[in-house]
Amino acid sequence: MDELEQGARAAGLEITVREYVPVATVRRFGSGAAVEAAVRDLTGQGLPAPGRLLAAGPYWLAWRSPTETLCVAQEAEAISRLVVAVGEREDGVALDLTGALSAIEVSGARLDELACRLGGAQGSPGPGEARRTRLADIAVFAFCPRPQSLQLLTERPLASHLLGWIRETLLDLS
Repeated sequence: MDELEQGARAAGLEITVREYVPVATVRRFGSGAAVEAAVRDLTGQGLPAPGRLLAAGPYWLAWRSPTETLCVAQEAEAISRLVVAVGEREDGVALDLTGALSAIEVSGARLDELACRLGGAQGSPGPGEARRTRLADIAVFAFCPRPQSLQLLTERPLASHLLGWIRETLLDLS
């Protein structure tokens, strides 16, 4: 990790890795009205519009597909509350995915350049946006909670692969 941190500092970027991310998926079937109401009651926000990211209390609600929203939190307790609030309903379900995904947060002025070099030719999502993409030849879910900051979520076993590509790419940027 020291080599990665040194490369990031030299490139004017900051990288934070969270191996176990508190995250849940909210899936809707049919209208999903009861699921959306449960999320709204808990967070004060409805589900995000296509391609969008919402801050809702301790959660980031990120649109993933027409029937799925990822809910990322800082603490596992918040995910447990969400899973209980939504539960299993006829029109949807919330599933705890904590431990399945790792998060790599990259921030700094050269963020777009790094993402482009990792294979994200479409560029990074802008503030308040979320999207699936491929970086370092693997599936990544990316969202931008604030300008010049990007959260990259990937399956936990693939995180070391992505970090390796980031480390090598940082050598080019330094």
